[in-house]
Amino acid sequence: MNSKLNFAMTPLIAVLAAGVLLLGSWGAIARAQGETASIRPGSHEQVLYSFSNAPGADYHSVAGLISDAAGNLYGTTDFGGSRGGGAVFELSPQSGGGWTQTVLHNFHSDSQDGSHSWDGLIFDASGNLYGTTPDGGVNGKGAVFELSPQSGGGWSEQILYSFGYGPDGSQPFGGLVSDTAGNLYGTTEYGGADSDGTVFELSP
Repeated sequence: MNSKLNFAMTPLIAVLAAGVLLLGSWGAIARAQGETASIRPGSHEQVLYSFSNAPGADYHSVAGLISDAAGNLYGTTDFGGSRGGGAVFELSPQSGGGWTQTVLHNFHSDSQDGSHSWDGLIFDASGNLYGTTPDGGVNGKGAVFELSPQSGGGWSEQILYSFGYGPDGSQPFGGLVSDTAGNLYGTTEYGGADSDGTVFELSP
């Protein structure tokens, strides 16, 4: 990475795709909304999208990004959105240059929906997105969610599991991985037999 690069923000996670370093970042105090940037080897930073903490906007993109075959980028934000609980977003490259952001789902901050997603997403073979939230869910201790693209446009959310504060664990701050059978695996920070977290499996 170019040692002269100065983000004025805190890069938290990165993924490498097609020779481009894609960064999801949580801004420093001066730029608390954060940015998504790309760095090509030997080049300087290029900001793809700057988040805003204006009312109703999603912001604090803590996790990294994933991409689809068309080059669209997908990620989550911890705060903001139209319902205050953060959001799942898509960034799409435009033919004339630049990127367009689309919010796929706004999390509720005061309902049985998940809220405040801290980690990234994964795809399955059908194009569904999966992720975790450390807050929300039926018991308020976090959830695993699925977003499915709809034939008429838009995305539909389903809560696959709501954590309690017991043997199943609570508050999954990390992301998910999957196997070929469609099982999902992740971790929780709290709960379990000794109240110090768990490793869990969700099976379809």
